[in-house]
Amino acid sequence: MFYISVKMADMAALKSKNKRMKKRDYSLFLIPLVLLSVASCSNNKTIKTSTTLTKSIPPCSSSGAEEVLVCTKNQTSVLPFDSGVTMTLYGDDAENEEIKTNFVQKMSYYSALFDRHYDYQYRTSLDEKYQDLINVKTINDTISELNSMENNSSKDLVLPEELYKGLKIAVDFSLRSNLKYNLSIGSLSTLYDDNITNAQAFEYQNYLNQLSKDDSKLYQTLVMRDTQKVVVNRDFDKDEYQKASDAVLNKEELENIFTFKENNILEIRKVKTTDSKYTTSITLGGYGKGYAEKIFASMHPNVAFLLNGGSSSIMTQNVKTNGKPWKIRIDNPLYRQESSYVSSMYGFISTPLSKLNESEFYFESQNSFTLSTSGYYNNYFYTLGDNDEVILYHHIIDSNKKISDTYFDSASIMIDDPGYADMYSTALMNCSSLQEAEELRNLLDSTYNFSTWAFYTAHNKLNFEQTIKAYIPEAQKNKFHLMTNKEVDNLYPLITTFNYF
Repeated sequence: MFYISVKMADMAALKSKNKRMKKRDYSLFLIPLVLLSVASCSNNKTIKTSTTLTKSIPPCSSSGAEEVLVCTKNQTSVLPFDSGVTMTLYGDDAENEEIKTNFVQKMSYYSALFDRHYDYQYRTSLDEKYQDLINVKTINDTISELNSMENNSSKDLVLPEELYKGLKIAVDFSLRSNLKYNLSIGSLSTLYDDNITNAQAFEYQNYLNQLSKDDSKLYQTLVMRDTQKVVVNRDFDKDEYQKASDAVLNKEELENIFTFKENNILEIRKVKTTDSKYTTSITLGGYGKGYAEKIFASMHPNVAFLLNGGSSSIMTQNVKTNGKPWKIRIDNPLYRQESSYVSSMYGFISTPLSKLNESEFYFESQNSFTLSTSGYYNNYFYTLGDNDEVILYHHIIDSNKKISDTYFDSASIMIDDPGYADMYSTALMNCSSLQEAEELRNLLDSTYNFSTWAFYTAHNKLNFEQTIKAYIPEAQKNKFHLMTNKEVDNLYPLITTFNYF
């Protein structure tokens, strides 16, 4: 749920700052995880480009030519995949309106299909009437209905083919990743998101009002004792946290809840009794976005484009860069962490208060690529435990521990299949060491016959260290470069070091 800045420029253009903006959408800030700069000009020849944004999906009360409508309580529109998706076309297809229309339609449809929050209606032509769309929310509503029954019941649903396949893949990946990725994390994820939102509001309230005695201790312990500025909040309500945690499926429950029958029929079984508010909730948004990008690419195999899936994912295809490489800047997590703090305190996006670089290194790629990055630093909060120990919560949750792992700042995966990209980066982010992450990545590559590579950033967040380690594969080391004053004006002293493995 983030925003990525895409520029057409030579590497020298990295000297200009990106415009930073703040936008609220389901309580998340749209701030980049990675920044992408495309070197596109050579021999004074400019490549023609055009950029298309996905449109908001209108409410069911509206009338028009849209194929998909969202049925929200307040009759409000929603952005596809929460943060929207951006397409940049290159070369002869830059002004192809048919491709642009197809892109907008496909992203809206697949966003609706994989959405767990809202009901939708859809039609394939203006001559047809709208139909109710069976989507992830339909599956979750059925699970909730079965969980409320006293007996162990089951129910069959006929799913759209893409949802049937996607759910089957996500279940298999959850099990094979040892639940480092777990599609049933939905209710616990919602609780985390709500508390992250409260943390942001709490910080802003600190600015407006005097702190209570307890809150003052929390604030001073986590912020004033150190030069870093971070978002803080009270800990979870223990009862709610337990109910949301209990709703997450373990390995045995996940193996038994679904049976994938012929003709896209899904049998759903009751595997546990849950709280009515925090019931088992399937979440497939990350997979759905990558899958939508994959489907769109397969429909236009000869088109040169870049798809920006909200900064956590980037996909390029046939992009002409006149021999010059892509240059992908990686975020400084401390910069983003403090940007979140400033946003929360003052209610608008501003530069960090400390002397921090927005990015400290980048890597180059001559070829098209699919990149997915998971990171903690845009959606997080710090708090104190019962013994005044520092605790960090963020939106990526290890379902085995029911808590966020704090070892990595970010995990980035380079992979050929965008449908698997988000699941990979989420699973790697939930590892507690570089060795564990690489062993898991190799296991998944062997299982799915992929040839991926990953890189990571990390610093000791619980001790508020201000040095960052970038872990880079030895075989890829020549692609990575630390920033210099040639790329960025007013570069502060670097706090990032390269560590090869």
